[in-house]
Amino acid sequence: MQGDKSWNERIRKLLSERGWDAKDWRRVTKIDQRVLENLLSVDTTGLPEDKLDSIYDLTEKGKLAKDMLRFGHPVIIAVWAHKGGTGKSTTVANLSYELSARGYNVLVIDTDSQSDVSSVLYPRYVNEPEKSFYDAFSICEDFAADEYVRSTEYDGLDIVTGSEKCEALEGVLCIMEERMRKKMWPKCLRKITEENYMILC
Repeated sequence: MQGDKSWNERIRKLLSERGWDAKDWRRVTKIDQRVLENLLSVDTTGLPEDKLDSIYDLTEKGKLAKDMLRFGHPVIIAVWAHKGGTGKSTTVANLSYELSARGYNVLVIDTDSQSDVSSVLYPRYVNEPEKSFYDAFSICEDFAADEYVRSTEYDGLDIVTGSEKCEALEGVLCIMEERMRKKMWPKCLRKITEENYMILC
């Protein structure tokens, strides 16, 4: 290790100097965002120094594209049609990938019971059935704060996965009072509103 500061202190200082968040850090290093965030939150004293130093070097030498796009607040795009087979999932999958490739931070919220977008962007969702859009939305848990947001293998593209249980939501929402329905989305998006996401749902 260099100097008297711990690896965590040095990397935090470097990220702060660059003005990078976790998504920027992932773009530069090509390392899974959750791995990077975990490294920041644990004592790295006993971890292999050569591995930590290589991550630091990647961060120090890395550069973000100059045309990286940022927003002061989330931008939401809703892709909706009551009829099936109209290409909603295909549109969201392709649009989200293209936007993330152009430098946007994209969050896909899969509200479909068929979960086609989830199966394309985050196939591992089947192993995490308790962390779906249905589970968060039905009890108004915060998508970001309660760890429903998953990092996909694509830079800048995250997802809240779907569930077959979403089919039951439509009927429940139909009989719910309007004032109650209007409170659900803001509660789920509490932490998300602090991010510079472009949201597709």
